[in-house]
Amino acid sequence: MTLQETAVAEQRSRAGRARAELALVRLLHELNDDEVPLVVLGGLVPELLAREDDLVPQHLGTTDVAVPLITHVQADADLGGVERALTRIDFRPDPDEDGWRWQGLIDEVPVKLEPRCDLPDHREREVIRPRGSKVLAAANLLAKCVAARWRAAAKDYFDFAYVLLHNRHGGPEGAAERLRSGELADALPALRSTFIEIRKRYVKSTDSGPTGYALQALGVDPNAGEARPRADAVDMVQRFFAALRL
Repeated sequence: MTLQETAVAEQRSRAGRARAELALVRLLHELNDDEVPLVVLGGLVPELLAREDDLVPQHLGTTDVAVPLITHVQADADLGGVERALTRIDFRPDPDEDGWRWQGLIDEVPVKLEPRCDLPDHREREVIRPRGSKVLAAANLLAKCVAARWRAAAKDYFDFAYVLLHNRHGGPEGAAERLRSGELADALPALRSTFIEIRKRYVKSTDSGPTGYALQALGVDPNAGEARPRADAVDMVQRFFAALRL
């Protein structure tokens, strides 16, 4: 299968992004007066993080919604309202994922919603069940670089490099400085092994990182070719880690 054929098979599209966005809107509507501070991750986010100019290339979007729970609310918060809201919009838990992946139909097309959390006192990828829920749970996995390391999907490699290039802080170096001087600075040392592993995947243009980036780039513009996206991915990721100085 060629890169272009694989990109089509992944089914990431603008229409998919619109369906995921609608699923999120319906969830928020059903929450009503339940004050749960949701934070959205994944393919809905890159365009919001990108610079606001005409030079930013289109992002393919997503087919799911990643919503961190637990991390951004008090530890004893009752999140049963989220589970009930998901049920009311006809989302059901995946029987194989222990409550951290839900699926429903939007315009007759399956859309996933994945609760996440980022708890340093729990194991990576551990499933956490909040108070008040019978089935709803959250997988302890938040950072896109962690997803790129463990899931290693083309969309993870693309999103990671895309945000490094097009973020509002000034490209790879600006993103690195924002992390080094921001509120997440103390969390960086614990991610050192993940950073090292991800950096190794973007050394040559034929590595898995640049290959995944090029695959998704072809989904945006099938006529763009592979050489430039591969080279861009290597360049931006290596510049980011050099500036991060870990």
